[in-house]
Amino acid sequence: MENKLENKPKNKLLEKIENRFVKNTEPKNYSNFFYVMFGDKLVHDGDFFTLDDVNRPPKYRFNRMRNSNIGKFHAIVMVDPDSPLGFYVHQCIYDIPVDNVTYGKVFYAYTPPNPPAGSGPDEDGRHRYFCILYEQGEKIDRELEPVERPFKTYKDFTTMLGTTLMPKASKYFICEHGVYV
Repeated sequence: MENKLENKPKNKLLEKIENRFVKNTEPKNYSNFFYVMFGDKLVHDGDFFTLDDVNRPPKYRFNRMRNSNIGKFHAIVMVDPDSPLGFYVHQCIYDIPVDNVTYGKVFYAYTPPNPPAGSGPDEDGRHRYFCILYEQGEKIDRELEPVERPFKTYKDFTTMLGTTLMPKASKYFICEHGVYV
């Protein structure tokens, strides 16, 4: 049986992210400075997590970039590209100084994955969730008013942020409808 999660057409951003980070066209271990954890479980690309595993917000950490990050700001965005509703943002933290996530501003508070039955590329309720670390083109330096989710496109989302976002690293995991334990 063909795995459509691997072969599903993606928007250009997700293609770029997967080509750059998931398929390791960049130097091996390029994303090793970006860590995503649910409880005590570290996310490795393609790991399966139960809905219980992801019920609480993830912890993020990135390092080995401190010297090159002076004066730069970052954003972390968790998205579900397999949502039947569009580009669904599960979490967004922006204006993260250097590498200290606790000082970032929350645009969208964490919404746990809950893929609908019969959805996803294989229509089996399995979805991919990308946690993406971006370098911001500039500090947003204002409070953003969240708007209705999902967004039709990635461009709609970034236009609303009002700055460019350059992907630096990503991790992704898979969750399935109704799998709690």
